[in-house]
Amino acid sequence: NSDTEVAVVEGVGAAPCTQYDNVDSIYHASLNSHEKALALFSHTIHPIEYNEYESSYFEKQPLLCNRNNGNYFKGLFSKSSLEKILAQNVLALGSDVDIMRVENNVPLQLLPNSKQRENSNHSKKKAELFWVSTEEDIKEGSELKHEVTASDIKKYLKDNCFIRLLSPQKFDDSMWRFMSYIECLFNNRVGCHIYMIPAGVVGHGLRANHTDIHLMQIEGNLSVEVYKPSEEKSELPRQSKTEVDVNDYRNSGMINAILYPGDTLYIPRGWFYSISSCIGDQASLSLQLNTNEYSAYADLLDMILPQAVDMCVDECIDIRQALPRDVGNFMGVSSVVADADSDSEDESEETVDGDEEVNHDAIMRKDKEKEHKKILMQQRSQFRRKMTLLLNQVVANTVDLLDVGVDQVW
Repeated sequence: NSDTEVAVVEGVGAAPCTQYDNVDSIYHASLNSHEKALALFSHTIHPIEYNEYESSYFEKQPLLCNRNNGNYFKGLFSKSSLEKILAQNVLALGSDVDIMRVENNVPLQLLPNSKQRENSNHSKKKAELFWVSTEEDIKEGSELKHEVTASDIKKYLKDNCFIRLLSPQKFDDSMWRFMSYIECLFNNRVGCHIYMIPAGVVGHGLRANHTDIHLMQIEGNLSVEVYKPSEEKSELPRQSKTEVDVNDYRNSGMINAILYPGDTLYIPRGWFYSISSCIGDQASLSLQLNTNEYSAYADLLDMILPQAVDMCVDECIDIRQALPRDVGNFMGVSSVVADADSDSEDESEETVDGDEEVNHDAIMRKDKEKEHKKILMQQRSQFRRKMTLLLNQVVANTVDLLDVGVDQVW
């Protein structure tokens, strides 16, 4: 449901795409790798066709697919899959699994304290864990290896915390298979998280991801709020945003959706969203598929522009010449501001000259200033022309490096 005009398409129907009933049936179909990858992703966004998804929703607006089919993702992941991972592996906090909770609308993450570890002289004693919220503490705590067992995680789940399994494909063959096919389709690395949120527990608060998100509900029900960014400059970001201000999404419209088992919600990069498990008897188990990370035109340019400049340095002696020693006199913010104000100053002085006694020395000084400014403006124009020629060479080299850059990014 939407209380504004933000567009959301809701696809209803228990029948999955074409002849495939669930993920298992696609795995066993007689298809080549690309056909299987397309079938798996098409299954995820059904009933919307892949071409329509690309043209109408991708990077533009959310897509909600309600299917009324609890077995829709059968063969992909389940609560028993998670229990098996926990039972057979000792997981590291911050790299394999996150234990989290929300307190007074502040997201907290359980991690060891880096200062405590430094003061313990690397003793083998188990480090004390702390709830941290700042990005700096989370980064430092995640770098310290601290293992948790299945019993540890179950204890925190009973205490109304929730867990985020960061790379389930490392531990589960079915997830590894699914992710490898999706990566084949997108021709780029993809990521995945598994969220287990006890019934009635608030998951993470509002945040905006730097990846496109496909939330796939496996078990239980999940409540999701989605907001469009208020400004265009916040759309399709290159970095996630976890500290959100109301002005980031004010008057942008809200989408309030309930995901049931078998449902999918697509959230474009940069849209703010929060998740919570619905009140009831069953915990929410969700799969979050993250795609298109660092795959924008900006990322390609980041890769090849420095190489293009290096090529230009090797090929062109002009770019290796020293800058003019007096470049600060005719370039820089202060000189631009002075140019913008000069016309109004001249007009005001001419008006005064008409009413007061003409001062010969002042006129001479003013003429010298004008001549000096004219010289500076000529130097400025020459400098800009030279830089334009050099940049044109860099651009030409950049175009020549496009194939090499694409190989490096992908």
